[in-house]
Amino acid sequence: MFRVFALRQKFQQHRTDSNQPNLTDLECFTAILRQKLSESAQNALDQALKRWDRYNSLVMHFEKKPPKGSGFNPVTFEESMLRASTAFEIQQNKKDPNWSLLDDSLRRITDDCLLLAEYMQSAYGNQFRQLCQRWASTILTQDEKAALEQLAEPERTEKKLDKVRPHFLPFWTFFVALCHALQEGENELTPIDAFWLGLIDEPIGHSDLPLVRYIAEYHEDPEPTQETKAEEASRPTPQPEAAPPEATPQYKEPPAALKTGAQSAQAARRVAGP
Repeated sequence: MFRVFALRQKFQQHRTDSNQPNLTDLECFTAILRQKLSESAQNALDQALKRWDRYNSLVMHFEKKPPKGSGFNPVTFEESMLRASTAFEIQQNKKDPNWSLLDDSLRRITDDCLLLAEYMQSAYGNQFRQLCQRWASTILTQDEKAALEQLAEPERTEKKLDKVRPHFLPFWTFFVALCHALQEGENELTPIDAFWLGLIDEPIGHSDLPLVRYIAEYHEDPEPTQETKAEEASRPTPQPEAAPPEATPQYKEPPAALKTGAQSAQAARRVAGP
């Protein structure tokens, strides 16, 4: 999420530059992210986006016919996921005259059902709830914050989650998809790749990156007190130091060895003649 907020200010500029004003925040984020990654990391990014797209398609089918009833029944919930996975597989292949549900589709339906269960677990698990709580203040407006303050717990927390979940969920499920993509095959990443994919906090020797440490270690300078201001005002203004006068070069007697050498050279010239 820190990578998302580090690049968030560039989302609107990316929409303008690409002439695509309707791009979602996740589409802007992954497009900007791609420019910072090596070729190998870009392949992992593509695999993650492919998995994320399948998440969305399955969820759409699931939400068309959600589980009915007031109480939560695990078997009913799993039945709804199986129905959604089957409907999705049929829709994907209905134009193929040679397709049969009894071929390889049963395996894909099982995989999709597990994928959907994974999505639901991520979207409503404790980790995602904690993430929403931590970053909610960056999304909520002042009016929304004021309205939430009027509510008592636990209603306040649930209302807050309802408001921020749609914004954070695409990024959270994308990261879940990325974790799965990185476990498929060999993915050679550079330190910069690992940083931008959120796998490490800081690569050594790259202080120009947006690091969490800079925020964690930041402390505002304390406001000066009246005593401090008075002390600073009473200090005399420092005067610039005058440049030292240029010294007159003094003649120095050459060393004896150098002197002897010069005398020998003069003697040699006298012997040799003009």
